[in-house]
Amino acid sequence: MRVALRTECEYEWANHTLGALGAGATKAEIEGLSNGSASWSDADAALFCAVDELCSDDCISDDTWAALKATRDDVQIIEIIFVVGYYRMTAGFLNSVGVQPEPGRPHLGQLPALSAVSPQRSPASRRSETDITGGATTNTEKRTALDGTWQVVFHHPAADLDLTIVMDTRNGGISGSVTSSSQGTSVKIVEGKVEGNRFSFKAPMTTPVHMDIRCEGIVDGDLISGHVTVQGAGIFPFSGTRI
Repeated sequence: MRVALRTECEYEWANHTLGALGAGATKAEIEGLSNGSASWSDADAALFCAVDELCSDDCISDDTWAALKATRDDVQIIEIIFVVGYYRMTAGFLNSVGVQPEPGRPHLGQLPALSAVSPQRSPASRRSETDITGGATTNTEKRTALDGTWQVVFHHPAADLDLTIVMDTRNGGISGSVTSSSQGTSVKIVEGKVEGNRFSFKAPMTTPVHMDIRCEGIVDGDLISGHVTVQGAGIFPFSGTRI
């Protein structure tokens, strides 16, 4: 993100702010990247000085190298140089060909908006709980507006991914699954919570890699939207409809 600021690359900033939040960075830290008076640890301050120097004249100064050496070994410093170089090169391409951030992504220096908001529905599309469940149920089997099968699109900078989410709230929480037919994967929903028409759950992946996935969203009739936090990768929006 510091490289994005120094190269004025909106696309890099727009997508990596989401990744940073997903990896555990705070909003204050992200805002601090463009604030010259922000306070950083010695290790972080040295890193940002290195980025700034590489972006300005392609060379880390002796003083900054010494500051980096205080908390890193030579291999780590070399890795920093290559990572900065990679994102400078990428920024040069993105800026030159005019690649713009996807709609709804933050502008350079801004924070992403992560609120899950569904589009408005027409009155004709509104359905009662009885319509959704197909009839009356007992108190122990009472369903909510979340129950059912949902076809959603997970929006990622690399490519959109079609997912099928099945949710069942009859036991007070959420059970079900998240399936990707194109990837050949299906994971169970755990730790599901329901608050009115809002929901959250985890869907831990074990194959082909171990990864924690957290989903938060809102249902409005037959529409669903929200965002997915992928461990160490970022926060990405999704939207879809009931099948």
